[in-house]
Amino acid sequence: MGPGGAWPDTADSAIATLREWLAEARSAVFFGGAGVSTGSGIPDFRGEDGQYRAQWEYPLEEILGIELFEEDPSIYYRYFRATNMSGAQPNVVHRRLAELEASGNLAAVVTQNIDGLHQRAGSRVVHELHGSLYEFYCAGCGEPHNANAVTAAVMAGGGGRSASGSPVVGTDDGGVGSVREVGAAVVPPDGEGVISVREVSAAVVDGLGVPRCGCGGVVRPTVVFYGEGLDGAVVDAAVAAIRAADVLVIGGTSMVVYPAAGLPNYYRGRRLVMINREPTPFDDRADLVIREDLGVVFSQV
Repeated sequence: MGPGGAWPDTADSAIATLREWLAEARSAVFFGGAGVSTGSGIPDFRGEDGQYRAQWEYPLEEILGIELFEEDPSIYYRYFRATNMSGAQPNVVHRRLAELEASGNLAAVVTQNIDGLHQRAGSRVVHELHGSLYEFYCAGCGEPHNANAVTAAVMAGGGGRSASGSPVVGTDDGGVGSVREVGAAVVPPDGEGVISVREVSAAVVDGLGVPRCGCGGVVRPTVVFYGEGLDGAVVDAAVAAIRAADVLVIGGTSMVVYPAAGLPNYYRGRRLVMINREPTPFDDRADLVIREDLGVVFSQV
């Protein structure tokens, strides 16, 4: 029982209600978690087939922690190569949310995911609370780095060298080669040989399989590592969107990971929708609860 009375008796009637609410909405917000991307072949992080159940050279909390990354970034990039999700494609949930934004019904997506699939589906207003695996910048000088170039170089350069013996280079179109093939000057501040992204818009992997900036600094993803705080500007934008929402749809999340799970508390409307197969702490506050697969639901709204 939600604050607005009894929930619909069946999933079909609940989905019909959601469809009506979204059609009437002008500032709806979708707040999503790992369950949004399972339909794209990305396992739930903590689920039965999730990465927490796999065996790694270090505990996963350490591999994804800022302390170990700063001490030895090659450990993180070995994990990145083993779990790379860049080939995953948006599913019906991502695509339908992008359509709702384009039609003027949805104002924003707030996501705990780091896979970038909402943007690939066409969503323009996406607040990524935990950053992204596929946006990069130099930890030393702050220079942004092209995602295609970094990902291609890291995936091709596990050993850090091309067949010609030069550092592996990734280019903006996702291609790879060597410094000699690209024809750019090598800048070797660390003795391994790195290349200036500012000069050739490329990314180079050093001898340990770590992408490097032209200044010699380590190139890192914008993902929020354990031990780091959420980006204040992203949180503020997410809170503002939730406060202004006429409909708030929460889907694919158990609502137990904080501080992200606390953001729906800022919603002041009367159309709070919870979509999850299992019960969540927010169910009693919801005006509508749908215990169904997200893909099933969004294929009908």
